[in-house]
Amino acid sequence: MIPSGEVLNRPTGPSAAVVSSSPQRTGQLSPWHSCGPVPTMTGDRSVRSVTFLGKRTLPMPLARPATHHPLRRTRQGVWAALVTAVLVAAGLFAGAAPASAATYTFKGVVKGKLTATATATALGDVWVGAYTNDDRASLVAGAWSAPDGSYSFSVPTAGSYKLWTTCSSGPCSATYADEWNANQSSSYGSTPVAVTDAAPITTFNPQLEAFGSMSGRVTNKAGQPVTAVSVSASPNNGGQVSSTKPDANGYFTLTKIPPNQAYISVRDESGQRLYLEQYWNGTGTVHTYSTATVPPGVQWTNVNFILKDETLMEATVVDPAGAPIADVGYVPWVYNDATGAWDGPQMGPLTSDAQGKIYWRMAVGKKYKLCVSDTVYEGTPREKRYKAECYDNTATKDTATVLTATAAGQRVKLTMQLDVEGLSLAPGRPFVYGSAQAGQKLTVDPGVWGPAPVTLAYQWQRSKDGEALQDIAGATTTAYVPTAADAGYDIWAKVSGTKTGYASYSTSVHGGKSGADAVTASKPFTLLGTPSAGNTLTVDHGTLNPAPDFGPYYDWFVDGVQDYRSNGPTFLLQASDAGKKVTARLSVHDWPLQPYYGQATVTVAAGTLTAPVPTMSGTV
Repeated sequence: MIPSGEVLNRPTGPSAAVVSSSPQRTGQLSPWHSCGPVPTMTGDRSVRSVTFLGKRTLPMPLARPATHHPLRRTRQGVWAALVTAVLVAAGLFAGAAPASAATYTFKGVVKGKLTATATATALGDVWVGAYTNDDRASLVAGAWSAPDGSYSFSVPTAGSYKLWTTCSSGPCSATYADEWNANQSSSYGSTPVAVTDAAPITTFNPQLEAFGSMSGRVTNKAGQPVTAVSVSASPNNGGQVSSTKPDANGYFTLTKIPPNQAYISVRDESGQRLYLEQYWNGTGTVHTYSTATVPPGVQWTNVNFILKDETLMEATVVDPAGAPIADVGYVPWVYNDATGAWDGPQMGPLTSDAQGKIYWRMAVGKKYKLCVSDTVYEGTPREKRYKAECYDNTATKDTATVLTATAAGQRVKLTMQLDVEGLSLAPGRPFVYGSAQAGQKLTVDPGVWGPAPVTLAYQWQRSKDGEALQDIAGATTTAYVPTAADAGYDIWAKVSGTKTGYASYSTSVHGGKSGADAVTASKPFTLLGTPSAGNTLTVDHGTLNPAPDFGPYYDWFVDGVQDYRSNGPTFLLQASDAGKKVTARLSVHDWPLQPYYGQATVTVAAGTLTAPVPTMSGTV
């Protein structure tokens, strides 16, 4: 469990784990240790954002602030024998070499520092662990410190390791922040520490530093308390986040501020974009994205955040009856004084919220235009779709009304009432698989569209960076074989659905860049196994080159509908699958290489009806 007001920035990966609810130090599952940015993964084009069971290891700590901790004493001899054959063979830590010394040992004394001027004192019951020197930062070995702060443990081989130090529980964990070596809050920024054949014993003396705290008040420029905000502190290198909210009078106390460098901010959480975010830089409040130096145990008091009003566009999108429309796509255009062009945002899709609201920050004196298009289908299903338009009731941005904020804190309000275009289709989830290399074949699976029947049309396209998609002449079927002329182009498949009385819909799906190096598989993507109830289907694509850091993870579909029974390479068929098509999909990304996309489908054997044996009952 995560205590109220605290969250962990945790990436998804094979070391992620489901943790038991026991508060005792008996957890046996791997923690997340690397707390850096993680790609948002959605749709079939990337690995799904799900939690996977990790491999069981010997007991270890879980990244704070969880309450699960390792057993007090690990059996190092057993651990060394277990991982020598496994971790070294798998190459899980950099610099590993066959051991020639009898043992490789980390030892030292753990101390804690309560304030910047205090003398550090020994800390007992603190975990010091060695982790693999890679992005996974998987546990290798570790030990709990004795009451005098001393610890010692052995690792199976020479090499470089990332070292993590964390308190057990109670006053220690409430006082001191976790630390990776070199005073880092996450494994990504930590400098590895080595043991070698020449120096098989390394002394490492970690020093934990006390959390800081802050108290004060949040108000607006009129001096009124602001309560719909969060006050938070997060390490600048990723890691544990501390957060709180003001009381009814705007007063707050923020504890467990991570030492060293941290972002300390107040953020509007009203959902209405009322106020600008504000930061604490260590001496005062600023409106620029800034870090603060946090001395050990610092106590900042009487810190007053006086929030400024946002300067923004507030649009409300409504239907002909005046009801708000959620999930309508929009593009705010801003005039570029240097180029004379209208520039759009480098993000998307942007959509209206549940109240039909669109909020966009404006710069005073700048020129803006707003256009909406009801072509985003990822939100809550809707009965109707609405016609695209730009403000004020015009078809294109060329004739749209220019919007300008003339003063800081101004809210430029407007309403856009949209006409009905037709009923809403339920688009499928198109997926392109195969190879974009010249002479090889790409295939698009359109997914299942509804309500049936929906007429589908196909158009293969290509593009280069910064350019619009171009139709490829004559490429209007579900398959396309790239040619030498496509080299250097990204290849796309456009799928369009139409139905009388319904708004038409088109979407383009990426198939890879032709002529570029890509992730490859040693065998064609196929499904093995007998396709009948009770049997297991297994994906076979040979070996992926290069092997992905995480996964691979698979998407399974039954008659075009995603089935979450499995995200691995096997799928157990049930009686309910009889007569249906089962599809496996795989997307593997390893930037800067082009991705690998694979798909295979089988039809499950229909069930067999068994006629009952007639019987007679009653009195003759």
